[in-house]
Amino acid sequence: MPIVKNYTCEPRKNIVFNSIDCFEDSPVYEYATEVFESLKDNLNEFLDLSMIYTNVEIAKEIEFHIPKCYNKLCLCFVTLGTKVLDKIQEYFEEDSYFEGMLLDSICDDILFQYSNKLAQHIKELAENNNQGVSKKISPGDDQYPMEYNKFIIDNLIEKEKLDINIGYTESYMIYPVKSLAFIYAQGDNIKSEKDHNCALCKNTDCKFREEKICH
Repeated sequence: MPIVKNYTCEPRKNIVFNSIDCFEDSPVYEYATEVFESLKDNLNEFLDLSMIYTNVEIAKEIEFHIPKCYNKLCLCFVTLGTKVLDKIQEYFEEDSYFEGMLLDSICDDILFQYSNKLAQHIKELAENNNQGVSKKISPGDDQYPMEYNKFIIDNLIEKEKLDINIGYTESYMIYPVKSLAFIYAQGDNIKSEKDHNCALCKNTDCKFREEKICH
């Protein structure tokens, strides 16, 4: 079921600037701030947000990673669409490399925020039905294979008759590029697991870290 057109997110300047190593003592900081504010004000022109989920039975190709206390899967997909990719490419073709790089980082931050919005939506629905959900299962992270992207997208296309163009490559990379696919397992009368914890995350080079690493 396609959902969620009423959520709004704004890019977080501190997160975005950290991702491109632009700090207050940088000689381009003031210029970067001007560009950031301009891009933020016009961001909706470039975004074609879709947040989609569907519920399916636990299939054999994925059950290895699903504890037996769960009996359903919620497959999720968030995309910013293709227009913003065209805009980024346009900046690079015009030699406006800084603008293109900054818009790219803004999109990464926005995509991360919207994926969290959808995750919260899924958890609230589950709790209203006396269900608990697992930690987020993200293809390519930890022990989860990239092939799970295929499982998610194939089921979404088959069940939801989507009017947007999503898919995956031969190596199971998803498109449009500014998209995320993930899974939550659901079970009756159990407590939800805590989701991602930046402080414990093993990706020490992540530019979008929200908390310091806990040693």
